[in-house]
Amino acid sequence: MHLTGEHPAHDHLTYDQCVAATSVEPVGTATATPAAGHRPLVVPMPADRITSWLWAACVTAFAGILRFTGLGSPNSKIFDEVYYAKDAHDLLRYGYERNSDNTGPGFIAHPPLGKWLIGIGEHFSGYNAVGWRVSAAVVGTLSVLVLVRVARRMTRSTLLGCIAGVLISLDGLHFVQSRVAMLDIFLMWWVLVAFACLLIDRDALRSRLAAGRPAGLRPWRMLAAVSLGCGLATKWSAVWYVVAFGLLAFAWDCGARRSAGHPRPVLSTLGSSAGWATAYAVVLVGVYTLAWIGWFDSSAAYDRAYGSNALVGWLHYHQEILRFHTHLTTYHRYSSLPWSWLLLARPVAYFYSSPTDCGDPNCSREVLALGNPVLWWPFAGTLVVMAWRWLARRDWRGAAVLAGVGAGFLPWLPYPHRTMFLFYALPALPFLVLATTICLGMVLGAPHASPERRLFGALGVAGYVVLVAVTFAFFYPVLAGQTLTYVAWHHRMWFATWV
Repeated sequence: MHLTGEHPAHDHLTYDQCVAATSVEPVGTATATPAAGHRPLVVPMPADRITSWLWAACVTAFAGILRFTGLGSPNSKIFDEVYYAKDAHDLLRYGYERNSDNTGPGFIAHPPLGKWLIGIGEHFSGYNAVGWRVSAAVVGTLSVLVLVRVARRMTRSTLLGCIAGVLISLDGLHFVQSRVAMLDIFLMWWVLVAFACLLIDRDALRSRLAAGRPAGLRPWRMLAAVSLGCGLATKWSAVWYVVAFGLLAFAWDCGARRSAGHPRPVLSTLGSSAGWATAYAVVLVGVYTLAWIGWFDSSAAYDRAYGSNALVGWLHYHQEILRFHTHLTTYHRYSSLPWSWLLLARPVAYFYSSPTDCGDPNCSREVLALGNPVLWWPFAGTLVVMAWRWLARRDWRGAAVLAGVGAGFLPWLPYPHRTMFLFYALPALPFLVLATTICLGMVLGAPHASPERRLFGALGVAGYVVLVAVTFAFFYPVLAGQTLTYVAWHHRMWFATWV
């Protein structure tokens, strides 16, 4: 089935292949003419705008069915839900988090926005397993939709966009995090939305330059700042995406002006960005601060009475949070180091029990935060390809993917003694999937390739996606907390470190 309507040549190609297959006419003044040796400013999107949304909706519905089915099982708090579900409930009742005994304010190591989002689900669905998980399920499902659109915009291919959505839908780590009341799925969401906004802004700027118009207002970039502020208000690790995306956006602006033939693209970008960068910073900090409104409004909140005023207490609270994170070295049996995350060396068991209702003397029931091995194990290779495409082919998407992955992995490497977990890699997962998707586009082949080449490429891609689906189905019982015989459960524990 053809997925992109009027332009089949754009259905599965990489960016530079789209350029080769498309006649791009400069629009407007001579500023639209690319400088010698540079790519054209604008590569058209596929013409199937309406049907592409229908395909994206189908993939999103598929992801939603997986994530909402059996959402209330296990019917108890699992892993860190014991903290976040209660914190969300406290925010709804008091406006601030209370201690475990519910006798007074409690010290909390993360900003409140993610818990407010969990609390929305509790408000509408009740203080129960579905209530404290439903917000994560909604956000996890919607993140699939955003990734489909991001991949389509990056590759100019509806087919590849849908493939990216299917792949992340069938990933075990994304699936589990979409079904637990923890903060990481919300952090991933805000990072992905910010990246999507920057992508739209990139295309909008290049279109304006191609038409001979000035850059003008940048509303999508402002929305990216809002989203990154929300990410910071969920987990402080979003700060690395603020840095990475800021550098990426600057590089994109320089590239656009260079392609438009500007004689000093870097200086021009610096001059036009200084004022806007200040505005973005103000918006980001303002959004972050606004997320603490419950703390400011509650005189009994932790550190609220510290010092001479609320601002002093708030800043002192932040110092304590920073001290907590920089000294978090407590042993945890499921902790792991970042270099092992792509290998899935140590997944995290969120829940385990030995029920007696499986028709066998020994039964097991588990929720294991484990990525899909068929998807994760090739990630290292796809990143090498992205580095090659960036350095050897000047493919901007390679740099974008590496920036997204690097912001999720590299900041953790200097702290080998800190307590860390596999699910810390979740914000980088969409970029890892994008790397795989771009590589699958290379496997599919160029539009001018022979029919035999295209056929074998399509069979290879289809076979890989089917293998990912079969692997997800095999591990599904230990991702969704289903009861198995001990033997069946043990068959899914491929390595001793998975137990």
